[in-house]
Amino acid sequence: MVVTWLQNAMSLEIKNSVAYVETAHALWLELEQRFAQNNRPRIYELKQSIHSLTQGDDSVSLYFSKLKSLLDELVNFESIPSCTCGAMKDVLANQQRDWMMKFLMELHDSFTNIKAQVILIKPTPSLSEVYALVQQEEKRKQISNNSNLNNALALASRTHFSNT
Repeated sequence: MVVTWLQNAMSLEIKNSVAYVETAHALWLELEQRFAQNNRPRIYELKQSIHSLTQGDDSVSLYFSKLKSLLDELVNFESIPSCTCGAMKDVLANQQRDWMMKFLMELHDSFTNIKAQVILIKPTPSLSEVYALVQQEEKRKQISNNSNLNNALALASRTHFSNT
């Protein structure tokens, strides 16, 4: 019954090639041998993409989404062993710190002040917490820039009408 269910979920070409497999376990092993891939090339590609990723012209939100997507995919390929001694907690904390630092290092220089503030926060904030802080700063700057633009337009308008 399970074999039939699995086969019904397959493309016709694959289904025909495993039509005579009798157990779900045997089917799994057959497909695993056929389709298992070495993940190292993808891990290399992901790490290279993470290393070269910068904010560029992207908003903070888009830059964070790109970075987080790459990091999440990398985590799926790199398993971290579990232990009862608590050492893995430190490994995970270091990993989170490294990701947070990567995010900060590649932000525009206009975020220098918030970067300096975040680096001093204890305990070290998570990547998501840092993103929230930087996004708030980006919004604050947008509001400030809009206010400055409105003031400049009002001044230009006043100057134009006083000269006429």
